Amino acid sequence: MEIRMADRIWTIPVNNMRLEVLAFNEFVADLNLKFLDYLVVAMLHTVEFRVVVLHGDNDSERLYNWF
Repeated sequence: MEIRMADRIWTIPVNNMRLEVLAFNEFVADLNLKFLDYLVVAMLHTVEFRVVVLHGDNDSERLYNWF
């Protein structure tokens, strides 16, 4: 599975319909989520996932310095 956000791509292996935990944890760590932040995840027909992180306190998109 590929997760895309801006120009970054994370590849998360899936075995028997289960995500590989270490790779997924790396993806979550890269996002550096704060309390009340949340993810909007969209799965495209190409089995590609697009992600947007929103601030939980004001519902604005969180921008990263690697955009």
